[in-house]
Amino acid sequence: MSSVHIVHDPVDDHRRGELLFDGALLIFPRLPGLGAFRDRVADLIRERFGDIDPETAHDSLGSDELDAAIADLRVAVGKDPAARELVLTALANSGVDLEDTYWDRVNLRLFPPGSAHARRGTGWHRDTWGSNIAAQTNWWTPIFPITVERTISFAPDLWQEPVANSSADWSPAAARQKTVPMIPEPVEAIRDTADMPVVVQPGDMLCFSAAQLHRTVPNRTPLARFSVEVRTVSGADVRAGRGAPNVDSDTPEIHYRWFRHVVDGERLTAPE
Repeated sequence: MSSVHIVHDPVDDHRRGELLFDGALLIFPRLPGLGAFRDRVADLIRERFGDIDPETAHDSLGSDELDAAIADLRVAVGKDPAARELVLTALANSGVDLEDTYWDRVNLRLFPPGSAHARRGTGWHRDTWGSNIAAQTNWWTPIFPITVERTISFAPDLWQEPVANSSADWSPAAARQKTVPMIPEPVEAIRDTADMPVVVQPGDMLCFSAAQLHRTVPNRTPLARFSVEVRTVSGADVRAGRGAPNVDSDTPEIHYRWFRHVVDGERLTAPE
């Protein structure tokens, strides 16, 4: 069973890994530096939508217009040097050693309400079903205030319980060719009693192991959910073979090369 820890001080990579790889969820409230990152991303969002309220843009834009706005914003946020430096500052303030850390990208997510937009969310999954990296850590923060009806949710009692899934037949190439889903999926129903939504607010950071079973909460509110996620890997963890237990991932490859060093951009490689 996973536990939630409220963390007010920096936690070094090794101690944080001990907690995460044992199933803990960490919340860093009002993480220093994260407010400035949130403000920068919010500015980019508002610039793209102009006079339209971003949280209700789905009511006034057609599907193609909304798709274009989302695509533009994901690129803008992912490539924005100010956003990049600000989120790295926030990660460092949480205790991350940037000299030995690798990440994928700054990934903006927009999830409007309603069944027409359900495809923009993700169902139950473990990120390790895709990356196959036991040491991977996920960081998640909302850009605008959220509620329990539009957040991220976990299945804590399935932390160490196998879930039948499609990881054995999954690969990035097959996903690009659309012969398999974009991410591996469960092949059995997840019981509703497993659902534990977690609500944090702008300026707070949620940190969890990529092996946590999680999903997007179906958005039944009038407002869209904007959030940013970053995935990191500690080089020390990889070299030492530390990570979360693998209870059900059968992914054929370990995708180290998805991750680049946050300072020099060098790709993560398999330990020697």
